[in-house]
Amino acid sequence: MLCTPAKTANGKYDDGNNAGVIVGYISGESKSLVSGNTVDNCTVTAYRTVGAVAGRANSGTTVEGNTITNTDVVANRQLDAAYVEYKEVEADKVVGSVINSTVGENVAGDDVTVTILKSLVDINKETSEGGDVTLPGDTEGNAEQSSGYGAAGFVVDNGAVFDGNGKVLTVNDANSTWDCGIAAKWGTIKNVTINGSFRGIFMPGANGDVIIDNVVLDDVCYTFNSDAGNKDYEVKISNSTLNGWTSYSDVHKVVTFTNCKFGKGTGGYKYAFCRPYAPSVFENCEFAAGYEFDTTRQTSIVFKNCIYNGEKITAENAASLKSGETVFFSDGVGSVTFE
Repeated sequence: MLCTPAKTANGKYDDGNNAGVIVGYISGESKSLVSGNTVDNCTVTAYRTVGAVAGRANSGTTVEGNTITNTDVVANRQLDAAYVEYKEVEADKVVGSVINSTVGENVAGDDVTVTILKSLVDINKETSEGGDVTLPGDTEGNAEQSSGYGAAGFVVDNGAVFDGNGKVLTVNDANSTWDCGIAAKWGTIKNVTINGSFRGIFMPGANGDVIIDNVVLDDVCYTFNSDAGNKDYEVKISNSTLNGWTSYSDVHKVVTFTNCKFGKGTGGYKYAFCRPYAPSVFENCEFAAGYEFDTTRQTSIVFKNCIYNGEKITAENAASLKSGETVFFSDGVGSVTFE
């Protein structure tokens, strides 16, 4: 079967519902079999319940022996704001479908591309109110939210969990001084690469602890940055890569970095610099050659088993790690602890 592109969702009364490459919607409670189909060179686009096999199917459906190649499944989430409120069907009612930000496991064939057009506005509706979001694919969008300081791709607050699912988040129109990719106040940000914005993750305040795990901050000026917070709450950053300028105000109980790598930024910004103003702990962290670290703004900084340019940083060698007048890991007067 050679397919032509399905009709794209394009308005309030055309939501492209239940669209599949082989079958759109298998309803009812009867046993159904989708088997022995071959599909090549197909594109199917819909707003919800769209799949490479079936858009939606009952729980009694069996899918087997189908071959799907050179196929693009597009989930178009960017309808007008008045029509984005809907209830997704349960995942176990969907076969081979892009639903709840996942692709069904019954898709046969390896040559299937899934494209997700999910707007940052929709993500913000969830994460700003404490909802959990898993990014279904590489996502690019404009900074249309407000952090209170500048434009933001979206806000994470009220204990929300944003899981990038190993994908890339690119935020455009966020290049002014206070603009950011993600504004974090309370919640978890994990498993994502953040590109494009002036500040990668910015804290304009704190309503709870912020956890950042397995995040790559690249092609940004500031990696993690804050201007407001709350001394009752912590920031915990782990298993992450921070390429650029890392600096944060003395507005946190403590900022802890664990198993992190610090290096030079890419894109339009080439910084390789850290200046903490808040109490900080760096444990099992690696700093690239040429990375500059200013320890003069905070007296409570701890380095535990950290490496600079392949060499462990100790009390004996830290004071000599300088670049001109820039202090690296100790100012030589005992304000830093090494373990």
